[in-house]
Amino acid sequence: MLLDMVADCPECRDDLRAWQRRSYREHFRQSGLKASDVAIAAYDTADPVARDMLDALAGTMTTVIEHARTRLDGEADAKRAGIIADRATAWLRLLVAQAGAVINNQHLAASGAPPQDAIDRAMKVAG
Repeated sequence: MLLDMVADCPECRDDLRAWQRRSYREHFRQSGLKASDVAIAAYDTADPVARDMLDALAGTMTTVIEHARTRLDGEADAKRAGIIADRATAWLRLLVAQAGAVINNQHLAASGAPPQDAIDRAMKVAG
């Protein structure tokens, strides 16, 4: 959500800088959601392959966020910052959809490129 807001609200960059990665369990423990214990229990008892896929997707999401944050820290031009934020947000939406597919036991199409290569291409801003 912060990346979505950065294009229109540059002061949100401070909140993005303050963002820190959390594990799945940490996220739900700190979420305040009523069913957080159920989500953690489901994660703990999930098929190890599915859990590994979910963890890999979460790791890729973290990489996208950290890469975007680094690029945004060095970008003074608001238009270019908006492009960086929009590209990162688009990638995150795809990754969230894939994580949803894993959670719902749906099959995922394999990507031909390593995740970091795809992130680097997506985050490249011409100029």
